[in-house]
Amino acid sequence: MTGIPLNHTDWTAADDALRRALGRARRAWRRRVVLQGAAWTATVVVFGLLLALPLVLGVPTPIGFGRLRMVFWVVVVTAALWWVVRPLLRRVSSPRLARYLEERDPIFGQGLLSAVDALDRPIAERSSPVLAGRLAQRATAALAARRDGSQLEAPRMRRAALHLAAALTALTVMLAVAPGNWGTMVRGLLTPWVPAEQVI
Repeated sequence: MTGIPLNHTDWTAADDALRRALGRARRAWRRRVVLQGAAWTATVVVFGLLLALPLVLGVPTPIGFGRLRMVFWVVVVTAALWWVVRPLLRRVSSPRLARYLEERDPIFGQGLLSAVDALDRPIAERSSPVLAGRLAQRATAALAARRDGSQLEAPRMRRAALHLAAALTALTVMLAVAPGNWGTMVRGLLTPWVPAEQVI
C-alpha cells in the first residue's frame, strides 16, 4: 500500500492543483515579458528622441516638426505593440510553458511536460491514472519549490527593471537639463496633443 488514494476525485484534485500552478507560472512569465517590453519601448523613446532632435533643430518649421513627431510616435507605438501588447495577447499553451520551464531549471526534469500531457486526457482514458496523478502531484510540488515560476523569472525581472530604470533616467535627464530650444523640442515630441505651432 502506498497510502495514496486512488479514487477519481483525488486525481481530479491533483489535476486542478497542477492547472492552477501552471496558471501562476504563466502569469509570472507574462509579467517578466511585459516588463522587458516596457524597458525596450522606453529605450526606443530615448533613442528616437536622440535621432529626431537634430532633424527638428535643423529645420524648425511647424509642418516638418509635425511630420517628424508623427513618425516618432508611429515608431514608439509599434514598439509598444510588438514588445508589450503582443506578448499579452499571445496564447502560451501548457505544453509550451512546461518545455520552457524544463529548459530553464533541471529540477523539473521531464516530469512536468509528462504531467501536462496527461492533463489533456480524461482520467478514465489514461493508461495509468495512478501514475498520472503522481506525476501531477510531483509537478505541482516542483513548481511550488520555484514559487510557481516566479523564482525562475526573478533574475531576468531584475535586469529588465534596471534596463527600464536606466531608460527612464535618461529620459528624465533629457527633460530636466536639456538646454533651451532642445528641451522644448523634447517636450514637444512627447506631447502630440500640443499643436506644432505652439512648439516651434
